[in-house]
Amino acid sequence: MFLDAVWAHLGMFVVGQVFAWRYARSGRFWLGAGATALLWLALDAWLVSRYVLALAVDVQVGALALLYAVVAVTAASFLWAAVRRLRGRRTRASRHRDALACLLRGDAAAAVAAYRGLVWSDGWDAPAWVGLGDAERRDGQLRRAARSYRRARGVDVGARLRDLIAHREQLLASIRDRSGSVVGRVAGPSGASSRPGRKAASAS
Repeated sequence: MFLDAVWAHLGMFVVGQVFAWRYARSGRFWLGAGATALLWLALDAWLVSRYVLALAVDVQVGALALLYAVVAVTAASFLWAAVRRLRGRRTRASRHRDALACLLRGDAAAAVAAYRGLVWSDGWDAPAWVGLGDAERRDGQLRRAARSYRRARGVDVGARLRDLIAHREQLLASIRDRSGSVVGRVAGPSGASSRPGRKAASAS
């Protein structure tokens, strides 16, 4: 019977934990931590309902269904990300050059699209996340740029780009400070403010 296959359930838990650990160790900490928390919650709920409270079968099945669902989603998402990374490896260098060319000629929108394609094909590509942050910053998407720099810092597990990312974050902070001072000057004594445009926010 399915419920009596205790070692199979524990084995599935271990499989899910391995993939969650891989996520956490590769810079996707919160994703791995969230999967780990759900795995332990499902396992504990099943063990308590089966061996401590002796609850009905449908309650035990619900806990096991959660366990298997978390394992399936975690493993499938990691493996699919690995497949995308492998498939995009051959063209990665040329795509980086194309994205950088868009950025250098001032076409921020095209650079954003190009770098988003890169991070989609490889979510662990720290230089691509930095490039995406640069493109978003120049396009005036300051919140998205901050998120991209945080992702770059997270997946840069070897800290090879630590100084570069810190410089980009400082630059972004200075742009935000200048944007805030512009709003303050425009508001004047009456307090009526007008929001600066994209180009003002992305002047650097």
